[in-house]
Amino acid sequence: MTTRLFSWYTIAMKLEEIVAKKRAREEKLQDALKRIVTQLREWGALKVVLLGSFACGTVDFQSDLDLLVIMPSSQTSKAWIDQIYQHIERGIATDMVIYSQDDFEKMLPESSFLQEIFQSGGIVYEKKPREEALRWFLQAQDEFNDAEFLRQSGRFYLALFHFQQAAEKVLKAYLYLRVADRQVFFTRSIDELLQMVQEIDTDFASLTQTEKLNQHDTPTAFLGVYPPVSIPTQRKPKKQWNFAGTSWDSLREK
Repeated sequence: MTTRLFSWYTIAMKLEEIVAKKRAREEKLQDALKRIVTQLREWGALKVVLLGSFACGTVDFQSDLDLLVIMPSSQTSKAWIDQIYQHIERGIATDMVIYSQDDFEKMLPESSFLQEIFQSGGIVYEKKPREEALRWFLQAQDEFNDAEFLRQSGRFYLALFHFQQAAEKVLKAYLYLRVADRQVFFTRSIDELLQMVQEIDTDFASLTQTEKLNQHDTPTAFLGVYPPVSIPTQRKPKKQWNFAGTSWDSLREK
């Protein structure tokens, strides 16, 4: 009987030791996370997403930090990776997946890996939604102006691509303000984005027919991989110009 009690006591002490080590590791990870996020904010990070065991609540005493970091597009992803790993003080084993905003937005709709980690992770820092929505909106305005210049110059093929980009960005700007679900950014389809917007606000019910815009996204963005589509005549871009312009005007008021 005494031997059995001693065995249970030993097991209980071991379990208590394990729990204490895990708790100490969690505290160390939390301290390191705060320190790293503070530094990333100073470097201009747009978003920091916590991944891995710490995000899932399954920390053990060997767990490290796993982070997805989105940085401004003022530099390439590679340049950010080099600078952040060189200058950010971590104090603990840390793996960071680092992208510039442009690279991340281009890759997200095509990468199941990025979609999975972006959806399953926990956002620990993000610029205010209104600031980010304004960034998307201003980019949409630039795309629309570029598209109109190309249309007036007779470069209809490129104009259609930029009209598509303008419509996509302005719809995402609105969704950034109104929707918490990050899956809205997993698509480039104008039809899908427009449907989401119309489900939120019936004021946009009059915006229809986006198929012509959708067909000029992927082929133009990945020339050399897909065969080129036919060059449109001057009349065709006017429909896409009307849709992109109407979308921009409608969402500007919101």
